[in-house]
Amino acid sequence: MKIRTDFSVISIPFGLLVILMLYSLKVASQDRLTIQGMVIDKVSNERLPFASIALKNLPLSTVANLNGEFTFHISPKHREDTLMISMLGYKQKEILLNVLTFRQKQRFSLSPSEKVLDGIVIKDSLTANEIIKLAIKRIPVNYPSYPVSMQAFYRESQSVNGNYVSLVESAITMYNENRFKRNTFSGKTRVRVDELRRSFSHVHKYNDFWDTENLLLHALNLNPVPNNSKALEKGNYQREPNTTMDGKTVYVLRDTVMRIGIMRFFVESHSYAVIRITNSYNADNMPKVTWEYDDYDSMVIHPKHRNLVISFRKYNERYHLNYLSMDHAHHYVINGENRDVFGIKQDIIINQINTKNPVKIDRKVKARLNKTLESHQYDFNREFWSSYNMLKETPLEKKLVEDLEKEVSLQDQFEQQSTKEKQ
Repeated sequence: MKIRTDFSVISIPFGLLVILMLYSLKVASQDRLTIQGMVIDKVSNERLPFASIALKNLPLSTVANLNGEFTFHISPKHREDTLMISMLGYKQKEILLNVLTFRQKQRFSLSPSEKVLDGIVIKDSLTANEIIKLAIKRIPVNYPSYPVSMQAFYRESQSVNGNYVSLVESAITMYNENRFKRNTFSGKTRVRVDELRRSFSHVHKYNDFWDTENLLLHALNLNPVPNNSKALEKGNYQREPNTTMDGKTVYVLRDTVMRIGIMRFFVESHSYAVIRITNSYNADNMPKVTWEYDDYDSMVIHPKHRNLVISFRKYNERYHLNYLSMDHAHHYVINGENRDVFGIKQDIIINQINTKNPVKIDRKVKARLNKTLESHQYDFNREFWSSYNMLKETPLEKKLVEDLEKEVSLQDQFEQQSTKEKQ
């Protein structure tokens, strides 16, 4: 076999070439350690979705998928660290990395925390509104008041009438100066797209919002902590039975003002930090909601379901965004006639937190609300995606692949879309 270079023609025996290729693959595999696992309830053996997986002494983390499964890539130099697995309502589990078997998929069981007073809310304790006021007051103590950057993974899938029509995945950098003035944080999160891959695009029939807006930024704006504490002040809260996190009491507060579904805030009793926010709505068992569409007089929109989860992780005594998951669907009705049901699922998983040397994002390259993520120029980087920490796919998402690969494979779509963007 001959390989032409700029200087000469070099003859290399085929067998030697194979050996060199295998050696290069071995070296590449030694650049990282991969932990594959499933997180389950120790008592019921049920899988635990969205359990947090992190290194104890480093700001590296990932999240389990809906089936409790995860894949976590780390550098071999971190082998002396400790793996931490945690979830609301369970005792945190810590495992030394040097005792793990990296080549095999492993099961990690979490023990349910003991119930706090059997879930009874003490009547003479703080009211829900008092707890929220304390949570707002302690925002400067519980969350960063200094610049922070984060590396994150973003996945967005869209469906029409139950069939998937598009997929976007991106590695992003997020930056926030976290300025604190007059009891209020200022400075929104800036986002930079580092890597991108996507399927063929889909054009929406009835609402061009989905074709013209940056849906990633809209998802981040759903998080009221810590940059939009005024949104918390507008609520009217009632207490629900307490839960626990690693054996510590967590208050559960329900916002009774929320205009759609049920919104809950989970607040640590000892720090008054908001560590989790959820919002759920299902039209099948909740009052029907109707939204009028200003640009289309004859059209109304009925939300069918909405599931929002925002979780925070403690690092260096401050709480940072850990993941945000949003799944919602809308039913379009025109002139009283049922039309499409449009669904979208978004996941933002924080992989790394940088507080020592945060990466500042220049205004010229930051993502903007009026520019879709898909419109960013990119070159598909197959090698990057092969070892990147992203949300592990579930069997349910096999349908996504099947729907999108009816004519062209996703890998080919990733390649073709990057070529189109460069033209």
